[in-house]
Amino acid sequence: MTELISIKDSSKHVDQEVKMHVWLTDKRSSGKIIFLQLRDGTAFFQGVIRKNDVSEEVFEAAKSLRQEASFYITGTVHEDKRSHFGYEIQISDLEIVSNNEGYPIGNKEHGVDFLLDNRHLWLRSKRPFAIMQIRNTMFKATVDFFEKEGFIKFDAPIFMHSAPEGTTQLFHVEYFNNDAYLSQSGQLYGEAGAMAYGKIFTFGPTFRAEESKGRRHMTEFWMMEPEMAWMHQDESLDIQERYLAYMVKQVLENNEYEYIKHPQIFYCCISFDWLCSVDIIRNNDSENMFPENNEKGRVKSSFYFTKISQSIIPHFCRFVNSDDRIYFIFSHFSCI
Repeated sequence: MTELISIKDSSKHVDQEVKMHVWLTDKRSSGKIIFLQLRDGTAFFQGVIRKNDVSEEVFEAAKSLRQEASFYITGTVHEDKRSHFGYEIQISDLEIVSNNEGYPIGNKEHGVDFLLDNRHLWLRSKRPFAIMQIRNTMFKATVDFFEKEGFIKFDAPIFMHSAPEGTTQLFHVEYFNNDAYLSQSGQLYGEAGAMAYGKIFTFGPTFRAEESKGRRHMTEFWMMEPEMAWMHQDESLDIQERYLAYMVKQVLENNEYEYIKHPQIFYCCISFDWLCSVDIIRNNDSENMFPENNEKGRVKSSFYFTKISQSIIPHFCRFVNSDDRIYFIFSHFSCI
């Protein structure tokens, strides 16, 4: 009996006959050959049907397929170094389940408003598919990392009676004839949890009632907030650095198919003598700062310092000891 597999497992079945359930994202034909662009929720790849290799009925069925049609295919998996996925399937049989009609998102450019109005369908496209796969890896990596570090996940409520922070507007909700608000942070509950369990992290939905279409303003998002008792600044910075490094490493190892191009990774934590810091910042001297990241003497990426003088950036600095130094996180990574 032919084995039913997912597209993502094609590499394990090269030169073997397999069966898949798929949806059609696009197709093109060249006389006696039909190229089908397929997806199944795990990956995207190409199926090829040659008229001389299948029955007339199968070939006509393939010609009739419309975008987002659902069907079963049987065929032999082959390696294809020309494709991004690396494999394709030579189809020998096809069974239509439903031949969709009128799918609104064509294989062309669409405006943002149109895609948001059809977001439940846009999720099927390659870009949101990749985003959700990488997001899933980051979520799992976060939970795994903090569990290994001895943290427990501490869930803060979504309804709150007051604002944990005073910097944003709240969504008001009537809660059994009382005033309540959607949470803008789990921090206050997390702090109580840290005093009970030592090390906790909250990870859940957060709401900010700030109407904006800008990319830096979101009314709803998921936020992760660790809280640690008996923790000093240097220890906190070490946890943060290792967490970011671990999360990026997991994405690189588990989502190679999803990212558009291989990222450039540059990650470290350093401190500077304040005179050196002044000269580097004023001259934008990346050769002395990061020799391996140097290109035409300029730093291209964002970064933070762990130690820098108050006189350089006084608008957000504060003292933590008497030697005129201020501590900050220093980290840099690029993912997509």
